Amino acid sequence: MVILEEKTLINTSQEELFRWFEQLPKHYRSWHPDHVECRYLKGNMICRGAVLYVEEYLHGELHRLKLRVTNVVPNREIHYRVTPGIRGGFYFTARGSGSTVFEAYLHFGWNLRIFNQWFDGVLKSLLSDILPELKQHMHEEGINLKKYIELNRNSYTG
Repeated sequence: MVILEEKTLINTSQEELFRWFEQLPKHYRSWHPDHVECRYLKGNMICRGAVLYVEEYLHGELHRLKLRVTNVVPNREIHYRVTPGIRGGFYFTARGSGSTVFEAYLHFGWNLRIFNQWFDGVLKSLLSDILPELKQHMHEEGINLKKYIELNRNSYTG
């Protein structure tokens, strides 16, 4: 399995950060300049079973994706599946003095015990051109989210 992770310390509470994600369609375009559109196809908030449609530029190409929310622990984590073999999510972990570690992850592949090493090598080879760009995109999202949240505290919760 190929795993990309990015962690960012944000001066806000888990609850405030989670509320921002509950209103993701409202904030999506301001989160990253490569984000084009975000709307619910099923449901109207981040909860298990909700489906979000997103458009964003990744590695120079416009991608139209459906994100199926697979699990939510309010104020702590959100998990989603893009397609079989691609899943992602976010963790919100409290750190003293009102700060939260925001962790985004993407997993590519399956946990195939017998073929793990071989399959991971093939997958890394197939994704080698885009993995650095996806990692950079995730890093920029973390930085942008930190700036947005810290500069606009309380204005995104309504």
